[in-house]
Amino acid sequence: MAYDRRMQTTDRFRAAAAAYTTIVSRIGAEDWDRPGLGQWSVRSLAGHGARALTTVVDYLQRPAVTRDVPDTTAYFLAAHGHDAEVAARGEQAGLALGPDPAATVAGLATAATAAVDAAMAGGGDPLLPTAGGGMLLSEYLPTRCFELTVHGLDLARACGFPAGLDPELVADAAELAARVGIRAGSAETLLLALTGRADLPPRFTVL
Repeated sequence: MAYDRRMQTTDRFRAAAAAYTTIVSRIGAEDWDRPGLGQWSVRSLAGHGARALTTVVDYLQRPAVTRDVPDTTAYFLAAHGHDAEVAARGEQAGLALGPDPAATVAGLATAATAAVDAAMAGGGDPLLPTAGGGMLLSEYLPTRCFELTVHGLDLARACGFPAGLDPELVADAAELAARVGIRAGSAETLLLALTGRADLPPRFTVL
């Protein structure tokens, strides 16, 4: 059962990487400098999203020794904050996409999925040194699927075209966001909003 779960996680990561690559390929040449999200341009936003691919490859090259983060939900709570650093890394990652961002992202997706396949071969599940602490690859990959899905939606919205994402990827991201919000103490707020009993507070986020 554990092996099947790891394989399903790998398949979802591959699907999320492919979906993100497709969305980036649809961004027009005139769109890269337009507003993306917050202080980011579309280019910076795309670069930030692509870090969901590069971190997997980077972390697999230097395994962790201890398991500090017990599950996927705990990662978001442990890695929360440092907004200024995240913003700066996104801008740097956007510049690193170079003159052909779509081709760069496609290459990153290929490298990331190949690295995951190799790491998971034979039932492997290495520990990674993530921003939240050491955690299993199988628990880290859903955080990457979340980032690729949410920022894929962000890019599509910024550029004015439908994202066309697999509903299962969107559902996975929504369920994970709800779990993070619940564990962070926002269960009542979420329940009341989802059942039409109250509005969410201004600028509410679970992250």
